[in-house]
Amino acid sequence: MITLPEARRALGGGTIPLGSVPTNELSALHVETLTLAESQATLSFNAAANRTYTVEWTPAVAGGSWQKRVDVVAQAADHGETVTDPASSEGRRFYRVITPRRP
Repeated sequence: MITLPEARRALGGGTIPLGSVPTNELSALHVETLTLAESQATLSFNAAANRTYTVEWTPAVAGGSWQKRVDVVAQAADHGETVTDPASSEGRRFYRVITPRRP
């Protein structure tokens, strides 16, 4: 399992303010967990109400081309979101979560 600080560094710094409550750490977008088991990566994050997200991956952070893994649709309430990538066994992958969703 990768620790949260390691995941944040791999994602290019980790937290991106959502603008909802700047003084509330829970209102910032960051990966909560990132695990690798049985050649499959699973990441989870807290999704804010009425926001869309895109989870992307790249084989190299520096100069890598980000590829869309999945879009997350908006929901009426804050919720935990989990994304699984079975293709992570193909080699090293770095992940990031962005909002709003990319077209």
